[in-house]
Amino acid sequence: MTTSLKAMAAAAAAASSTMLGLASAPAALAGTVPAAAHPTGHGTVTYHFNGKCLDDNQGSGTDGTKVQIWTCNGNARSQEWTRYSDGTLRIHGKCLDVTGRSTRLGAEVEIWTCNGGSNQQWRIEQVSQNDFGPIVGVGSGNALADPGHSNTNGTQLKMGRYRGDQTLQPWHVSFHHYHH
Repeated sequence: MTTSLKAMAAAAAAASSTMLGLASAPAALAGTVPAAAHPTGHGTVTYHFNGKCLDDNQGSGTDGTKVQIWTCNGNARSQEWTRYSDGTLRIHGKCLDVTGRSTRLGAEVEIWTCNGGSNQQWRIEQVSQNDFGPIVGVGSGNALADPGHSNTNGTQLKMGRYRGDQTLQPWHVSFHHYHH
């Protein structure tokens, strides 16, 4: 092969590898890939006003399953949540998810395959020195809410207004370390 043909072949191979995502990262980017998320806590999430638990409807684990309140029933499989280092709350390997990546008040909450979206990341907060507080969606800045402070099993959770310490959506996360 002539020098120009070798150069063209090398350039074509490099372009082909890049399009397939096989090209190696520049040295400056080495080591910047985040570590895989790992569990940081496991247990139940209870609504402070009525003592009901955050529940995966029928413990299904299927994408699109509504997340609801339900009478706590001794750490049932449908009420055991795990917090991960990436800010997600998971059950059955799926993430607590704001439907359709919505940022609006009243958006419904479901479980969905974890995809790294900000609609699946949550901040657990504390009201004053209490062992409860709002669970805030990172993508919307809204709080996880039990609409109307319902006592009815099966009420689908939605996103409500976040007002810091004045948020009327207090949750107790059994595996969160509250400061006293």
